[in-house]
Amino acid sequence: MNNPTWRYAVVFVLGMLIGLAGGAWGFRCFFHAWAKKDPSQFFLHKMEKELKLTADQKTKVEAILSSKRAEMEKMRDTARPQFEAIRMEGEKEIRALLTPDQTPKFDELVQKMEKRRAEMPWAHGCPPSTPAAH
Repeated sequence: MNNPTWRYAVVFVLGMLIGLAGGAWGFRCFFHAWAKKDPSQFFLHKMEKELKLTADQKTKVEAILSSKRAEMEKMRDTARPQFEAIRMEGEKEIRALLTPDQTPKFDELVQKMEKRRAEMPWAHGCPPSTPAAH
């Protein structure tokens, strides 16, 4: 116990754990803040930078992206019940394969997944794929 190497190792490991936890927390906060933003703004910024859009072009592209986003949201809202029906049908088919011991665990797993999905920023209208593509 009086060996200083042991103390250095403990301090090093604790430092690594604290750093890892802080990094994970920071990434989670950054991701949620980033994903809540309008993805079309990322695309517009990328186009403005890479294509050197004029002010007039930027205004027109922004209007196009805005109108298309509204159309996509309307389509997503229309299709959401169909996706939910397919998902629930799949759950029903899986549940039919499970043993009585597995069913409650499966239901708990599904519940956890639904909660996580509801907490994601894009669950309320912000799709995840656009920002990550750049």
